Parts: sequence; structure tokens; C-alpha cells
Amino acid sequence: MKLYFPPKTDIPFLDVWLERLVKELEPYLINSPTFTGQATIPTIDLTGGQIAFPATAVPSADPNTLDDYQEYVAPNTACTGAVTTAVIWKAVKIGSQVTLTLPSTMGAGAVFTNFVYGVALPAEFRPAVNMSFTVSLQDNGAQLTACGIIYITASTGNITIYKEMTYSVNFTVTAQCGLFYATAVSWMV
Repeated sequence: MKLYFPPKTDIPFLDVWLERLVKELEPYLINSPTFTGQATIPTIDLTGGQIAFPATAVPSADPNTLDDYQEYVAPNTACTGAVTTAVIWKAVKIGSQVTLTLPSTMGAGAVFTNFVYGVALPAEFRPAVNMSFTVSLQDNGAQLTACGIIYITASTGNITIYKEMTYSVNFTVTAQCGLFYATAVSWMV
């Protein structure tokens, strides 16, 4: 890398300052490490322009250190309850934040107050306490005006969708029902 000095200015002290700045920065710019193959640094593997985290997190006391990254894609498994459609969903954990992404999920099943995704969250993605989030649903082929609930059970990782916030109203299920839109929710673990 070749450094070029900035053009001269009409301010003599600025010219001197800029020349000194470039000379100070030059060792850092020229001697920066370049990896062409694989570089392994105790717990982070830099291969092919990617950062690979170890399978088990190595916690850091420094809040500004990213110490964990994991992705989980649920296998295509049928829901149970009001909707019996097979669904693939995804969870991503970056540090201590988990984001769950559920696709638009619709189908016909039986008259129930809820449906449960066929695969539970793995333990490392589960919240410490039960959590609920509002979600836009459809029932009988029409978008509902009242919000439904995504309920995540901390102990089991079950992901349950309820038609209404009372947890007691049944889906009609004479036509399409389920999540109206693809939905993402996040929490800290």
C-alpha cells in the first residue's frame, strides 16, 4: 500500500500537521494483518471470510464482546391443535439476544383455542421466563381485528399461538386460519 500526502494548503501549520498524521498512521495501514487461508485465534476461527464460533459459548464478562452466535432451523414438522400444517421456522442467537422468525402459517384443522408448532425451541434459545407477544392472525379466511398471542413456554420451549388474548376463544377452522404474516419476535436469554 502506498500512502499519498494530501495536497498542500494555504495554511502552513495544517500542512505540517497532515504530514505528521500520515507518517503516524503509516505503520498501522501498511502492517495490518491479511489472512489468505485459515487463521485460528483461541476461540474464533476465521476461514473463508467467515467467523465460526465454537459449538459451546465462551462467555465474556465484557458487555462489548460478541461471545456467541447460533442458528437453528426447525425441521418441517406439523403443528398440533387448530392448525396441522407442517412448518419450518428459524431462531438466531447473537450474544444473549434470540430472534424467532415464524412464517405465515395457515391451514385447516380442528376447533381449538390454539395451535402449537411441532418442534420446540432448543434449550439454549429459550427465554428464562414464559413470554407472550401479540400477532396478527386470520380465521375462517379473514384477517382478525383483535390481536392473537404467540406464547413461549420457558421450561419446554413450546411455541403456541392463541386466537385471542383471553386464551379461551376457539379458531373457527372452516377455512384458512393461522398467522396472517411472517412474524419475528426477540428476547434476551
